[in-house]
Amino acid sequence: MALSSSSIPILGLLTWRPMAGYELRQKIQESIGNFWSESYGQIYPQLRLLNEAGLITKVLNEQSKRENKNVYAITDTGREALSEWISNTPVNRPPRNELLLKVFFASEGDQGVVLDHCRKAREDAVERLRKYRSIEKQLKTIRNHQGRLKYWQMTLRMGISEAQNFISWCDETLSEFQKADTHDEDSEK
Repeated sequence: MALSSSSIPILGLLTWRPMAGYELRQKIQESIGNFWSESYGQIYPQLRLLNEAGLITKVLNEQSKRENKNVYAITDTGREALSEWISNTPVNRPPRNELLLKVFFASEGDQGVVLDHCRKAREDAVERLRKYRSIEKQLKTIRNHQGRLKYWQMTLRMGISEAQNFISWCDETLSEFQKADTHDEDSEK
């Protein structure tokens, strides 16, 4: 079975421990959600396909006080498939950034609105950076998962770096917009 991009996080997270579908969704949001998203609706079809392919197993966990739940665990074949996927060259798609597209074509519309878009994007990046710094502090307190921790920190550092660079770009862009406004006002006089 060729692994889909939606099956990879499931296999990866199941290396931690067996989990139910809703636990997987929660772990995706908590751990890789800053750079990878999966909708709840993608998880269950992938679990079914991975189970059918023998990459995971499904066990009904009977509970006395709550509804029974299916718990999934990765198989040795699933670990091998994940390891093989890790060894393949990453496929990165060209980015699509609507803000950059609006800045690129700003001369064709209301530059004030584009300036507001840049301000809002900067605010969002500052908030993202705060979130990453908070995660950074949390990771320093983790005592289990030591073999994985350094890799989690590597991905976090990328997020921090991207947020810092984006904030710098916004500052430069906002300054350029303001210079352009001043220049346009001076040329009208």
